[in-house]
Amino acid sequence: MRLFAAVCIPVFLSFVVVQFNDVDAWSWIMAYGIIVVVSAAVLLGKYHPWWYRILSIPYAIWAVATLMQTSGHWFDGEVEREAAGLGICVVTLLLFSLARPRHTSEV
Repeated sequence: MRLFAAVCIPVFLSFVVVQFNDVDAWSWIMAYGIIVVVSAAVLLGKYHPWWYRILSIPYAIWAVATLMQTSGHWFDGEVEREAAGLGICVVTLLLFSLARPRHTSEV
């Protein structure tokens, strides 16, 4: 899971960077920035599965609300890409919620 977290950090940071030219940039910067922080926590071995599950709920609600605004033609418009981005956030949080800390025993 740490490898996945290490991959998520630059991916979601790139999502943050491309939001600066958006009209509602700060909401998206915060949304993706939170996933960067969660990814860093997982990378550092700080597992909080219940927090990740709880945190996925508002992302899922936001994703469904955004999805209802789409035209149905995926990636033709900004709303479709926003819904997909939120869906990626939900999946990422749920995957992190399944992570188990690796217990190593010293011999």
